[in-house]
Amino acid sequence: MHPRRVVKFAQPFDGDVPGKKHGLKVAKAHRMEPKAVYDGGYPLARGVRLRIAAGGPGNSGLVEALSNAFIQYMVESQSTKPFKIAWYLSDTIRSLEYIEHGMVDIAITHNKSAEEDSLFYGHAKKRMFAFCDRFLIVGPTEDPAELQKNADDEHRMLSRLCRVAKSLSPNPKHLPIRFVSRGDGSATHIRECALFSRIGQAPWADIKSTWYHTARNPTAQSSQATLAHAANLSAYTLTDLGTYLSAPKNIRDKLHVFRTGNEDSDDLMMNPSRILMSAKVPGENADLVEQFMEWMDDEDEGGQSIVSDFEINGQHLYSIAPPGY
Repeated sequence: MHPRRVVKFAQPFDGDVPGKKHGLKVAKAHRMEPKAVYDGGYPLARGVRLRIAAGGPGNSGLVEALSNAFIQYMVESQSTKPFKIAWYLSDTIRSLEYIEHGMVDIAITHNKSAEEDSLFYGHAKKRMFAFCDRFLIVGPTEDPAELQKNADDEHRMLSRLCRVAKSLSPNPKHLPIRFVSRGDGSATHIRECALFSRIGQAPWADIKSTWYHTARNPTAQSSQATLAHAANLSAYTLTDLGTYLSAPKNIRDKLHVFRTGNEDSDDLMMNPSRILMSAKVPGENADLVEQFMEWMDDEDEGGQSIVSDFEINGQHLYSIAPPGY
């Protein structure tokens, strides 16, 4: 009997890991340890044949679900001997450096321009859309800035937030207005900056700001820590769907979701993820990595079906490619 495929319910996770440029020292590659290794339910599986670098999708449990399902597919349908898949916790920029130097075979990334550079310079040989996550604007249930009045437009929401916080518009509820930023260079932080920049605002540049706070936290749970900080401070923040759904109930109960992304390629509240295959995959594993890319593109029995079925707290987290991606 082969092990039954199970879509795991994920634990709280860091929606994004810091996305700033790192000085990767290739000489230390031999000391790079995987965050986890999966065997598809085959305890006698020997040897890692696929190495995946990812941040949030790994912490959410999606990489584990994909890895175990792919191993089972290869063993059951392709008569491959049981093998292992290693997951390396990494942000987008470091993941691209890893595939450049052949330290991993696959990278799940969130920066289209950086991905295109990797392809242009020949570090990656293939790219495909993997799935979409969503960003959320959340805040106190009392809604002191009255963002609910502009629930259909994130730019007007943030514009109103800035105006009320800076006393340029009335504050009818007379409650403190605060916004908590991750401030860590993560994909969430970068998207927050893009949203504020769209309305001509850069609150992080005002060192005397009384309403814009940075929740710097170097731990692997920085997204959860920021969300908890916002909840306890009765503040607004930008987060991702996975972080929100996996937060403790007492945190979610203090927050209201004012805006979420929709499946539109132009929506800045969407967080598309793509898979890149390294040009330096070891020859003995090249065919298997190619098969993983093909399997990930299969909506019927492959990776896209795992993405569609994946849940956190009973709610679907990721969506497959919308038009335009």
